[in-house]
Amino acid sequence: MSDTEGNKNSIKLIKPIKKISQAWDCFWFSDIKPHPINAFRILFGIYLLIYFLRYFPHVDVLFSNQGVYSPFWIPDLAPDPVIAWIVYLITLCTIVLFTLGFRTGITTPLLLIFFIYHFFLNFAVKNCSYDRLIIIFLVLLSLGKINSVWNIESKLNKNPENKKDNSPQP
Repeated sequence: MSDTEGNKNSIKLIKPIKKISQAWDCFWFSDIKPHPINAFRILFGIYLLIYFLRYFPHVDVLFSNQGVYSPFWIPDLAPDPVIAWIVYLITLCTIVLFTLGFRTGITTPLLLIFFIYHFFLNFAVKNCSYDRLIIIFLVLLSLGKINSVWNIESKLNKNPENKKDNSPQP
């Protein structure tokens, strides 16, 4: 086999590798519209709100040291009922802020921390494999830009320079 045949074979191998590389870059790094991920943020936030509201009558039992919970291999981290209610209500507020798209760069990781906290407090009582999907979704949403459209932050931060000032100038 001569050197020219070897070069031709290597060139034939490079073309499919380039195609695969371009397809990989297109799949992971292409610009897409932000509407689908923001629609998912809103629907997922509504789901999380319903998910946590089902615990409302049982916060003392599930998330405080007054109730029955199974920490499994996790140390006893359950707080007093008052603190459990405060953490629970802060979690609900964080879910509402996440759903409305307010400072999602901060609220999404906070929501992940609160969800993991509640997840481990009732680890062997109420959780199922779908709850692990919530953690995965929150991790992925923490990495993305999910407040570019359909958010309350853009409504609150309207730039006053864009508005025409019709008042007389001195």
